Amino acid sequence: MNCTLTQQEKLRDLRDERKLTIAELSEQTVIPASTLQRFESDEDYRVGYQDVRDLAKFYGVSTDYLFGLTDNRMPYNTKVSELRLSDSAIEMLRGGKINTRLLSELITHADFSNC
Repeated sequence: MNCTLTQQEKLRDLRDERKLTIAELSEQTVIPASTLQRFESDEDYRVGYQDVRDLAKFYGVSTDYLFGLTDNRMPYNTKVSELRLSDSAIEMLRGGKINTRLLSELITHADFSNC
């Protein structure tokens, strides 16, 4: 099961979160609307690194997120010990035995209890 968003989906979601049209985004980023449309289309279009940098800065996310190197919008340099996880939990997460995307959705859900 692939839960990773494509670059196109990430860009579309970020724009939708701000309730912007392509034209409005173009005005605010000075990236041509036709270029932005290609970025969000399903065709295999390569986004230039300057545009990724500008969009990352505009949306307040990391370029690694937009390039698909991470699913985290911003880099976190938290020590594992600060997360207060058990050794077995750390090994399960490291070993890929848990769908971390699903776990993230679960623990950030509004109905999840912080006991």
